[in-house]
Amino acid sequence: MKIFITSDHHFGHANIIKYCDRPFDNVAVMNAEMIHRWNEIVSDNDIVIHLGDISLGGQLSLCALYKCLRGTIIIIKGSHDRSKKQLAEAGFIVGSNPTYIGRYILSHVPLADSQIPKGMINIHGHIHEKQTTGDRINICVEHTNYYPVLLKHVTKYLSI
Repeated sequence: MKIFITSDHHFGHANIIKYCDRPFDNVAVMNAEMIHRWNEIVSDNDIVIHLGDISLGGQLSLCALYKCLRGTIIIIKGSHDRSKKQLAEAGFIVGSNPTYIGRYILSHVPLADSQIPKGMINIHGHIHEKQTTGDRINICVEHTNYYPVLLKHVTKYLSI
């Protein structure tokens, strides 16, 4: 079993292609390619922690998406996600925001300096292609070539 982390796929969100200059011709191509990249490295026995904004679709598309993606998926609700109840009803496990794992603080939005204890690293999403500094890692898919990242390798994305 491996633990992966990722954020801000925005499945079903056509305008995100333009807003974030994503390399996809349309939303159908984007969705298919991101599902392919996810399933290429994630097995059914793995855990994926998603830091929010997984999909812009309604409840039916959330359920269909859940069935397409491999692994046990824990979501920290993002600013564009449906309610925690809808995420859970689709099959996702809904985590708390923030969540602490070892020396990592996982959140959707980057935390302020005062919220990050010394020695801890904030892994977050929300700001897409923008970089963060200090003890923060922006794990939005624009930084990871649209793949989930192994939690044990996440520090290579640290920009201090």
